[in-house]
Amino acid sequence: MKLRSLFYTGALISTIGLLALQANAADAGAKSVGDTWMAACTSAMSCRLTSDRLPPEDGGLAIPAFIRDAKAGSPFSMVLPSPEGYDLLSPDGTYTISVDDKVVAAVTVAELKRDTAEGGYVTADPSVVDPVLDAAKAGKTKITVAYDGPEVSEFAEADLSGFRQSLDWLDTHD
Repeated sequence: MKLRSLFYTGALISTIGLLALQANAADAGAKSVGDTWMAACTSAMSCRLTSDRLPPEDGGLAIPAFIRDAKAGSPFSMVLPSPEGYDLLSPDGTYTISVDDKVVAAVTVAELKRDTAEGGYVTADPSVVDPVLDAAKAGKTKITVAYDGPEVSEFAEADLSGFRQSLDWLDTHD
């Protein structure tokens, strides 16, 4: 009788544990999709805010993505993608980010860290990242990224629909 009771208790505890693990795994891989923007956090507890599709005016360059650890208050980094077909860019090249046709940041490739895992060049410099985030939060219509270098000049635009919603979602899921 005690063996049967022990068996049932063990089975119940295992079932509860399995359900708890599944619930945590679902939260860890959570995402929110705005109109044009998507926010997602992985089970490795990193979060990403990016345009969920390439814009129709894409000139061979993707829209920047914003990444951070999923810890509350973690700063964002900005990923500036390489133009299509160009993995290694000249240090003299410049990325310019505009919101609603107003330039909010410009940074040379020499100031960035190349990160192939993230898909381009990354900056964690708050003097570059924060103005872009602030302008995009307050923006009305679009964000534009342009790359101008000795090897190529490219640009891309995306509307800001859902940007603030996706960013707010990240703040509630860290």
